[in-house]
Amino acid sequence: MKVYPTPESLGLEPHTDPKDCAFQYYSDGNMVEDTNLITRTEANALWKKHKPSFRMDVERGVDASVALWVNMKYLGNYQETAVRHDAADCIIHKGRVCEVNPI
Repeated sequence: MKVYPTPESLGLEPHTDPKDCAFQYYSDGNMVEDTNLITRTEANALWKKHKPSFRMDVERGVDASVALWVNMKYLGNYQETAVRHDAADCIIHKGRVCEVNPI
Protein backbone atom coordinates (compact mmCIF):
# COMPACT_ATOMS: atom_id res chain seq x y z
CA MET A 1 0.00 0.00 0.00
CA LYS A 2 1.40 3.37 -1.03
CA VAL A 3 1.50 6.02 1.70
CA TYR A 4 1.22 9.63 0.57
CA PRO A 5 2.76 12.45 2.59
CA THR A 6 0.50 14.89 4.37
CA PRO A 7 0.95 18.64 3.88
CA GLU A 8 2.12 18.86 7.50
CA SER A 9 4.83 16.21 6.97
CA LEU A 10 6.18 18.32 4.09
CA GLY A 11 6.30 21.44 6.27
CA LEU A 12 3.25 22.95 4.55
CA GLU A 13 0.08 24.34 6.00
CA PRO A 14 -2.77 21.81 6.09
CA HIS A 15 -5.29 22.30 3.30
CA THR A 16 -8.35 24.16 4.47
CA ASP A 17 -11.44 24.88 2.47
CA PRO A 18 -11.69 28.71 2.28
CA LYS A 19 -14.78 30.39 3.63
CA ASP A 20 -15.71 32.15 0.39
CA CYS A 21 -19.28 30.95 -0.14
CA ALA A 22 -22.75 31.70 1.18
CA PHE A 23 -26.12 29.97 0.92
CA GLN A 24 -29.62 31.47 0.84
CA TYR A 25 -32.98 29.75 0.67
CA TYR A 26 -36.24 31.69 0.64
CA SER A 27 -39.62 29.94 0.70
CA ASP A 28 -43.19 31.19 0.93
CA GLY A 29 -42.38 34.55 2.51
CA ASN A 30 -39.71 33.23 4.89
CA MET A 31 -35.93 33.32 4.74
CA VAL A 32 -35.24 29.70 5.67
CA GLU A 33 -31.44 29.85 5.44
CA ASP A 34 -29.13 32.86 5.06
CA THR A 35 -25.53 32.16 6.03
CA ASN A 36 -22.45 34.19 6.68
CA LEU A 37 -19.30 33.16 4.79
CA ILE A 38 -18.98 29.37 4.81
CA THR A 39 -16.91 26.78 2.96
CA ARG A 40 -17.98 25.26 -0.34
CA THR A 41 -18.39 21.92 1.43
CA GLU A 42 -20.79 23.49 3.95
CA ALA A 43 -22.69 25.31 1.18
CA ASN A 44 -23.06 22.09 -0.86
CA ALA A 45 -24.34 20.30 2.25
CA LEU A 46 -26.98 23.01 2.79
CA TRP A 47 -28.13 22.75 -0.85
CA LYS A 48 -28.39 18.96 -0.46
CA LYS A 49 -30.39 19.46 2.77
CA HIS A 50 -32.84 21.97 1.25
CA LYS A 51 -33.17 20.51 -2.26
CA PRO A 52 -36.20 18.30 -1.37
CA SER A 53 -38.00 21.31 0.15
CA PHE A 54 -37.23 23.45 -2.90
CA ARG A 55 -38.54 20.65 -5.13
CA MET A 56 -41.82 20.64 -3.14
CA ASP A 57 -42.00 24.44 -3.47
CA VAL A 58 -41.74 24.07 -7.27
CA GLU A 59 -44.43 21.37 -7.30
CA ARG A 60 -46.81 23.49 -5.18
CA GLY A 61 -46.12 26.73 -7.06
CA VAL A 62 -44.76 28.45 -3.95
CA ASP A 63 -42.67 31.62 -4.25
CA ALA A 64 -39.18 30.29 -3.52
CA SER A 65 -35.57 30.88 -4.50
CA VAL A 66 -32.22 29.35 -3.69
CA ALA A 67 -28.67 30.57 -4.26
CA LEU A 68 -25.25 29.11 -3.54
CA TRP A 69 -22.84 32.01 -3.89
CA VAL A 70 -19.14 31.29 -4.61
CA ASN A 71 -15.78 33.09 -4.82
CA MET A 72 -16.95 35.80 -2.43
CA LYS A 73 -14.22 38.21 -1.38
CA TYR A 74 -16.37 39.40 1.57
CA LEU A 75 -19.93 38.94 2.82
CA GLY A 76 -22.20 40.88 0.48
CA ASN A 77 -20.02 40.23 -2.58
CA TYR A 78 -22.84 38.42 -4.40
CA GLN A 79 -21.48 38.05 -7.95
CA GLU A 80 -20.93 34.38 -8.83
CA THR A 81 -23.25 31.47 -8.18
CA ALA A 82 -22.86 27.72 -8.43
CA VAL A 83 -26.62 27.29 -7.92
CA ARG A 84 -29.31 29.89 -8.44
CA HIS A 85 -32.94 28.97 -9.01
CA ASP A 86 -36.27 30.73 -8.74
CA ALA A 87 -39.21 28.36 -8.37
CA ALA A 88 -41.22 30.37 -10.91
CA ASP A 89 -38.61 29.47 -13.56
CA CYS A 90 -38.53 25.75 -12.71
CA ILE A 91 -40.56 22.64 -13.49
CA ILE A 92 -40.38 19.04 -12.36
CA HIS A 93 -39.30 16.83 -15.27
CA LYS A 94 -38.80 13.10 -14.75
CA GLY A 95 -38.62 13.66 -11.00
CA ARG A 96 -35.96 16.38 -11.20
CA VAL A 97 -36.07 20.14 -10.78
CA CYS A 98 -35.29 21.73 -14.14
CA GLU A 99 -34.94 25.41 -14.93
CA VAL A 100 -36.99 26.63 -17.88
CA ASN A 101 -35.60 29.53 -19.84
CA PRO A 102 -38.34 32.08 -20.48
CA ILE A 103 -38.88 33.14 -24.09
